[in-house]
Amino acid sequence: MEEPKPTLNIQSKISFIEQQTELSRVLRFPVPENFSYLPGQFVMLKMELQEKNGFKILNGKPKIQQRAFSVSSSPTQKGFVETAVKEEENGFVSKYFNRIVELGDTISISGPYGHFHFSEAEEEFVLL
Repeated sequence: MEEPKPTLNIQSKISFIEQQTELSRVLRFPVPENFSYLPGQFVMLKMELQEKNGFKILNGKPKIQQRAFSVSSSPTQKGFVETAVKEEENGFVSKYFNRIVELGDTISISGPYGHFHFSEAEEEFVLL
């Protein structure tokens, strides 16, 4: 299967949040119905961080931050993508996504990206 071409700067809002563990969440973002991706690809999420609820942006870094996140939803489900975000000890953006973001927060999505994905047509046997 041919890799889908990336779409840049899809404006979306967080539509679903599910706490998985104390340090991880699944976040869902609506995307156009024609947005497609392959298992193993990722998206770039760009968001303007807000200093609230005790959260501070580190070392004078810009409020607008962008990070890569693997897509965790199935490519057969259309109209949204999900990412699982694990909070990292020194990752102020992952902390923001796990502690601060709320339903309805605005986010910009670009993607999909990445060439590490499974294609049934390539080989008869695959060793993972």
